[in-house]
Amino acid sequence: MKLNPKILEKVDKEINIIQSKPFLIFEVPEFLTDYQYDFLDKNFPRLDEIFFKKNNIRGHNLKYNFNSKSKIYEELLKSNLTVKCLDNFIFNKKFLIKFLEKFRKDYIIARKNDLKYLIKLLRFKRFGKKKRKFFDKFLFTDISADIEYSYMVNSAKIVPHTDSRQKLISLMMYFPEKEFTEEEKKKLGTTFYISDLQNINNKHLETRREIENLKKKIKSKITLPFKKKTLYGFIRNDKSWHSVEEFRFQNRKLIRRSININLYI
Repeated sequence: MKLNPKILEKVDKEINIIQSKPFLIFEVPEFLTDYQYDFLDKNFPRLDEIFFKKNNIRGHNLKYNFNSKSKIYEELLKSNLTVKCLDNFIFNKKFLIKFLEKFRKDYIIARKNDLKYLIKLLRFKRFGKKKRKFFDKFLFTDISADIEYSYMVNSAKIVPHTDSRQKLISLMMYFPEKEFTEEEKKKLGTTFYISDLQNINNKHLETRREIENLKKKIKSKITLPFKKKTLYGFIRNDKSWHSVEEFRFQNRKLIRRSININLYI
């Protein structure tokens, strides 16, 4: 699986804006071909092999995950075809630069209330964590990325939050099980809350009281469909509230699987 130039063309020509304010949410339909999706789905790392046998990562609110900075990822990079192919695909500079160029105006505007990071975004950009000379910190902002594999079991949830200040763009690909009902697919995607409530420091709302207080202040909410082959994304700002609301499967053995790609400064 290689980075096909047609994929980059999709980001330019076939992107749909789901919402523009108070933060940008978008989708790229048919981002993956049937062959690419089936290949990734077939070779998707199994939760029981990664977590329960090795027993070295614990879940939070029944969500289990590993990312490209972890020891498990390094091991799977040698043995798992999905991990290996996506590593080559996502960490291709052409792929990352395409999103940085496409949404440059949007992620700069998103930091209008965050002077520290606004200044960073106006500097020259380079990829990866490099050894910095004295004047580099005044001239350059380092851009990094990671890939997260996420597994959520029955009754799992992700509490409302806005993401860390370092995050620029989040991209999401969903991998629904064949046994999911159509009703389950409608509820399993990321839920975004449209609210004027600011959360610049990314406080996670863990208590019922905090969550109820947020929901009293939301104007509306959007839940993405848990659809295969589509790439979803959003630009982080101090109002980009989102979560995965608690769900229950008819078949309790099913797992909500997704791959999340994050760009940071």
